[in-house]
Amino acid sequence: MTTYDVPSTYVGRPIDYRTLAGAISVFVGGYLVTAALTGQLALFLGGRMQVDIEVIVLLVSQAIFALAVVIVGLSLVRASVTARLIATVVLVAVVVIAVATQSARLNGNVGPASMPLSFTLANPYFMGALGVGAAWLIVRSARLGWLAILAAAILIPLPFAFAYAGIAGALTQTVLLALSGLILAGIVFAGRPLRE
Repeated sequence: MTTYDVPSTYVGRPIDYRTLAGAISVFVGGYLVTAALTGQLALFLGGRMQVDIEVIVLLVSQAIFALAVVIVGLSLVRASVTARLIATVVLVAVVVIAVATQSARLNGNVGPASMPLSFTLANPYFMGALGVGAAWLIVRSARLGWLAILAAAILIPLPFAFAYAGIAGALTQTVLLALSGLILAGIVFAGRPLRE
């Protein structure tokens, strides 16, 4: 019996486990980033509430750890150093903007712009998915995959729709975190995590 070699064009490219590990790290880190943004970090940093410095250090450490998990995931991906650096800067900038905007809004320092900012830049679910998703798509050199980031726009009105409907805060946060995770998973998948 004769065996035949199957041409590699029919087999397809093998799974890149390093990139897959990076995708998993980015996904888990994305959840942690969103969880850190939904906490009380902005409230305490804005000085609205008196709190021990140890609490602020704990909250800042949690946010830094969440960012580190995403950055480790980005570093695992086979991409240029420039792409990884740009992705890291975008991620950190989005998180800093979100925390600063939340803090300014909670402390009444933004005036009439408070409502539009609440829907967008101060929305932790939207900003978490946007920042982590954009960083992932940058390192993956996604083309059409960038369309997946539009799904994050769903997260803009939902916190306020739930609040208007009188849904409990704990249930709202659970649903929004789950939805953020699904959207981020879609963005990661659009960034081709299984292939080189």
